[in-house]
Amino acid sequence: MQDPKIQRILGWSIGLGVLLVLAAWPLMGAEHVSGVAAGALVGSLNFWLLARMLERMLEQTESGRGGLAVRFLMKYGMMALLVAGLLFGLRVSPYGFALGVSNFVVAIPLGALGLLRTAGKDDTDEGEGT
Repeated sequence: MQDPKIQRILGWSIGLGVLLVLAAWPLMGAEHVSGVAAGALVGSLNFWLLARMLERMLEQTESGRGGLAVRFLMKYGMMALLVAGLLFGLRVSPYGFALGVSNFVVAIPLGALGLLRTAGKDDTDEGEGT
């Protein structure tokens, strides 16, 4: 994954996931911590896989995209099995899991704000020399 925008959002997601895990222990109790951690990891994995697949899809020609579409659908099937295994097999807290997965609701805008801030610096730097 080479795109710095994706890396920035993924970094925010992982950082927020760590903060959520640390906050879940005193606020929600120990039984929810594993759910928050599992949700944050699954959310980050899902985002990373989705970004990687989209990069590959954009790089390929029209004829080579059919196999990628099948892998795209398989990814969602595997993610569903992973989530089911965590919730029903390992019995992680569904509330904690939902909280952990939802950190992208905050990570994406924070990543975008960072990009806007860097773009604003680039614009002002270019304008000062003229």
